[in-house]
Amino acid sequence: MGQVYMCIDLKSFYASVECVARGYDPFKVPLVVADPTRGEGAITLAISPALKALGVKNRCRIFEIPKDIQYEIAMPRMRKYMNLLLINVCSYHILILSFQIFVA
Repeated sequence: MGQVYMCIDLKSFYASVECVARGYDPFKVPLVVADPTRGEGAITLAISPALKALGVKNRCRIFEIPKDIQYEIAMPRMRKYMNLLLINVCSYHILILSFQIFVA
């Protein structure tokens, strides 16, 4: 069997984690992961797919988000994102190993 590569869009991943933690659907709720204590010039680390659908660019500054769009800001929690990512990658490896054992 050849090598298998997995790609995860970490920008949407951060925003999706924050949406799910709040009980929101990332495809319906506009959410920005950024540190609001840094002011309007803070760079957004991630935006939800709902904001992307409204034309907001990822990695923009908060002041670049159109004023007529209402959104929620989530403080970045990098440790949480990395822990969840590690869990997902480990789960993926277990799934692949199980599949290989089943096929063999």
